[in-house]
Amino acid sequence: MVFQETEKEPFIKNILPVELAKLEKLITTRMGGEMFVLGDKISFADYVLFEELDILLILDSHCLDKFPLLKEYHRRMAEGPNLKVT
Repeated sequence: MVFQETEKEPFIKNILPVELAKLEKLITTRMGGEMFVLGDKISFADYVLFEELDILLILDSHCLDKFPLLKEYHRRMAEGPNLKVT
């Protein structure tokens, strides 16, 4: 993760897109249309993934724009009944 401001831009430009692409591919192959990481019910893994995506969106509010599955997952989690984003 980014610990110094000088590392932020290279991380957002060079590392983040590559890693998000890997995660998008993993979600495509592993989730197979399921709503949540481990199936049709929300689990701790979903909250962890949501939190990580949320942190990345703080660094770059457009980082999920090229990753529609991740963007939709984050939106769905943010609007879910078990989580209220303020």
